[in-house]
Amino acid sequence: MNNIEQKLGFDRIRQMVAEQCTNALAARMAEEMRFMTDHEQLCHELQLTEEMRQIVLMESEFPQQDFIDLTPILTHLRVGNTVIPLESLFDLKLSLRTIRECYQFLTAEEHVKYTALRDVAIGVELGYGGKSSQLNVINSLLGKLIDDHGELYDNASPALAEIRRTKARKAAEVDAQVNSTLARAKREGWAPEGADVTIRDGTYSCRENFGKTIAHCRDLIKDDRLKGFLMAPWYYRTQEDCRAKIMESLDVMAEAIRQWKS
Repeated sequence: MNNIEQKLGFDRIRQMVAEQCTNALAARMAEEMRFMTDHEQLCHELQLTEEMRQIVLMESEFPQQDFIDLTPILTHLRVGNTVIPLESLFDLKLSLRTIRECYQFLTAEEHVKYTALRDVAIGVELGYGGKSSQLNVINSLLGKLIDDHGELYDNASPALAEIRRTKARKAAEVDAQVNSTLARAKREGWAPEGADVTIRDGTYSCRENFGKTIAHCRDLIKDDRLKGFLMAPWYYRTQEDCRAKIMESLDVMAEAIRQWKS
């Protein structure tokens, strides 16, 4: 049989189909295709293929994305006491949404002409037959947990709600303290009136105040400790993706040195 596949070029066609698949599950299914001799089964598969071809060419409403292979994470969840990562939870939401949209498209009255694909959709084991179907229940739960950007809602759980309230309260306290410190620095002449505080990679930054900070520390901190303090701008990794930030830090330090020497 393998010899017949090779002579007919079916093995190469199967490989080409697998290479065009958008996820690993589809590629595996394509690679599992085998030479058929059953006329009825062959006609059915050809009808499925032709209907799908017409949909791709003619139906813009059919889903075009988020056909995600969830096999690895679902296999992982079969083990007791395991949890699903947030990214995978979002993939699950997107995947189920795509399944729902495919089901709704194929079972709609205006698409009744796609009879073979319609039978496949209706035969889905956990179909969308009603509001109480398992997939609809899961979709409803996911809609309450995670938004369309892959972020958990604040009220996804009581514990998360409390954590985020605490985080917001602490952030407000830090902002108030930083703004108070900046206002004092302006009053005492350490920062110009137009200076402002920004957050860069989770840390507060005030470019205008850098030089005066160095001068202040030079007067109050011993030289052997001051060298270590001045290494703080090298927070960024010495990698290509941090080049722009490192060069900016060099410019800030160079300007501070010029101000110190002037």
